Amino acid sequence: MMRVMAQNDRPNALDSPEWVTRTLLFADVVESVRLMQENESGVVQRWRKFVALAEKEVLPPNRGRLVKSLGDGLLVEFQVVPPAVKAAFALQRAGQSLNDGVLPSQHILLRMGLHSGHLIADDHDVYGAGVNLAARLTGLAGPGEIVVSADVRDQLTPVLDADIEDLGACYLKHLQEPVRAYRIGPPGPRPVIEPGTMAMPQLRPTIAVIATDAVMTKAAAKRLAISAHDGFARAIWPAHTPVDGDLVFALATGRAGRSLMLEDTIDLYAAAAATMARAIARAVHAATPAPNDLFPAWSARSLG
Repeated sequence: MMRVMAQNDRPNALDSPEWVTRTLLFADVVESVRLMQENESGVVQRWRKFVALAEKEVLPPNRGRLVKSLGDGLLVEFQVVPPAVKAAFALQRAGQSLNDGVLPSQHILLRMGLHSGHLIADDHDVYGAGVNLAARLTGLAGPGEIVVSADVRDQLTPVLDADIEDLGACYLKHLQEPVRAYRIGPPGPRPVIEPGTMAMPQLRPTIAVIATDAVMTKAAAKRLAISAHDGFARAIWPAHTPVDGDLVFALATGRAGRSLMLEDTIDLYAAAAATMARAIARAVHAATPAPNDLFPAWSARSLG
């Protein structure tokens, strides 16, 4: 039988470590560096207000423990999943209140990741691979989003506890195997992600990702993305306008286990451009009309 420790049974940091089952929540401020550069004192003041609200109003009723508060993020520990998810939704609502009367460019937007698993917890911190996984899941979330692991999702009742969207198997940094991830939102007659969440012009959308199993440096992956941009420009005109933002990102899993020679990179970059152009062409061909479209879809035009 699994033993769940009460809050006052927590081992001292100097005692021998004891593994427990906990749910971890990471909360991270989107584009925190830019926000600090533009209005450091104002952002810090609003962030401290948010942390105080979380400690006094959100965490106690959900039996959450604030493990650490960073300058632009929180790490919170819960004994079980349901109250952790309730707290995440409450933190979302509290975060929205930070932006009342603030210019859109200075909005503080949160993204969160949750994972439930075995870890070591003491008075000062939490330890284990599950801590890293929760942090990596946060990186999958966009502004205003919450992404959870399969271990969290399996302890939720769809529709009642949360609206759940399957993101499939996702590759995370420093993890060799893909992780099944889910995006969740408060239950109710509305989408998981509210329309307009990404409306801020400063938050540049990623429209496509080009992936390879080659071993690549960060600089090489950036060049791969630039090459894929060429395919984007072939298929869509105009491209790279001020509203387009970062159109394409590149991912290198390293599964092939070898670095590329010069001639290999040339072939790979050419393939990236061709793949991107082909993907866009296939998407245009498969598109179907939406209500009140100003122009017909390609399929309707070809039938005419």
